[in-house]
Amino acid sequence: MSFRSGQSGTVVQKGRMWHGRYYVDIPIEENRRRVSVSLGPIDGMTKTQAKRKLRSMLEEMGLNDDHHLQRSAAAARTFAAEAAWWKENRLSMCKPSVQETMGSHLEKYLLPAFGSLPMAAIDERRVQEFIVALTRTEHVWPNGVKRPLSPKTIANIVGVLKLIVGEKVWREWNLRLTEVPPKEQRLFHR
Repeated sequence: MSFRSGQSGTVVQKGRMWHGRYYVDIPIEENRRRVSVSLGPIDGMTKTQAKRKLRSMLEEMGLNDDHHLQRSAAAARTFAAEAAWWKENRLSMCKPSVQETMGSHLEKYLLPAFGSLPMAAIDERRVQEFIVALTRTEHVWPNGVKRPLSPKTIANIVGVLKLIVGEKVWREWNLRLTEVPPKEQRLFHR
């Protein structure tokens, strides 16, 4: 999405009415949707008055507000694009073993599930559904043995997801992970 500095809309005559046309950002899509609203009869106002009315409507809706424009631009970023940036700029700073493990989690589990989604669409509910799907997933070992993913592996995969989306996003999430069974305490005899 290119930089958008705001809009003033256009005023056109349709029959005996003035109509204002402007664009609305759609969070999931790259393109904007064109909207037309009735401003009033041409007998009751001039075109200049119709333009002023449309401008005030756009201001009331907040379409030219900086916060709205930033939110619209942020909504266009996909998880795949954010993950590519993270992999290049953050993961590359880690040890090779960490790069291999986290890169594997990213490629095998996270990108297929979230890759095409805009960052704004990744919320607590969607991640919780992803966790439930992971509990049903089986890992096939090289010798052909199938085993469900361990709770620790699922927690690690969700940890990579949290690193990519950032703490500002996931701080308020209340995710329910599968319980990691406690290890038995080893007894050492003297």
